[in-house]
This record gives sequence, structure tokens and C-alpha cells, in this order.
Amino acid sequence: MFSPSVSAGGAGSYWIEIWRANLDQVPYRTKCDFLIRIVQDLSCLCKLRVINELLSASLMDNRLHSGNEGGIKLEINNINKTVEIRSNRDMMISVSVQLLDKGAVIRSFSK
Repeated sequence: MFSPSVSAGGAGSYWIEIWRANLDQVPYRTKCDFLIRIVQDLSCLCKLRVINELLSASLMDNRLHSGNEGGIKLEINNINKTVEIRSNRDMMISVSVQLLDKGAVIRSFSK
């Protein structure tokens, strides 16, 4: 399980930072679950490999004291119950995943 913290952005969007150093410590990233708790009872869940393209070296920013960091923007669509996950560096690259309530997240791990 890999779960970054979320910050509120403008106009109802949210964003996360994913550090390369943290990713490098996740064994078997192709099988790892990626859980994002967005607000109180809303989350999205997918395999980490689903967002690999958003975490490529070309889309990461290099921070002087902390290394490579990938900025990700989250756009919630309450009507379709989806979350659009986009790279901050290239907004054309995105992945759409299902928006889940707390019960759905718990059920997904109970299988």
C-alpha cells in the first residue's frame, strides 16, 4: 500500500506530491495498491502501475534538498463518481479512477 497525503488546491481540486525516494522503497510496485484519501470519506484506489506514466522521470521536478518529486493534480467528478489524476507538468496525461466512499474502500480490502 502506498498512500500520499493530499492538499486542497484552488477551485475544488486537490494535489499530492510523490517523492521518488518513497517510490524506490516500495517493493513490487506493479502489484502495490495506491490509495488516496481525498477528503473525509472520499478516496480513490488503483494499482500503482496504473499511474506509472504520471511518475516518469521527465515529469518529475528536482528539489535541491529533497530530490525528485512528481506533482499530481486530482479533479473530482461527483456526477460520474470518478477522479481524474493528472501530472502537474503535463495536464494532457491523465488517468481516470473510481471515486470511492469509506465503505467501498473497506470492502475492497476485505476481498
